[in-house]
Amino acid sequence: MERVSSLQTPQDRDEVLRLLGPPVEGLVKRDTRTRHALLSLASVCGTYPTGLADLLEVLERLEGPDSSPYALWRRRSSTTAPDRRSRTRRRVRRRRRRPIRRG
Repeated sequence: MERVSSLQTPQDRDEVLRLLGPPVEGLVKRDTRTRHALLSLASVCGTYPTGLADLLEVLERLEGPDSSPYALWRRRSSTTAPDRRSRTRRRVRRRRRRPIRRG
């Protein structure tokens, strides 16, 4: 992530956050140090089901799909982080209610 040009400066990161919108924009800690700011951005985006996918979409709009650091990061993130939307939901078994015994 540190090599993506749209995430290099605080001003560029603010633009990415503006495009991501709330609630991510308000929760990411702003820091002049790139690594700390990116860790905050990744952790906040990771808490939402589509957060990382939204971040990738914004970066693709800003960087273009042919940007080499962006393409490398996209390949790595797609192999290491499963897409939460594709998970199947587990069926929850309901306990059978026993009739009330009166006696």
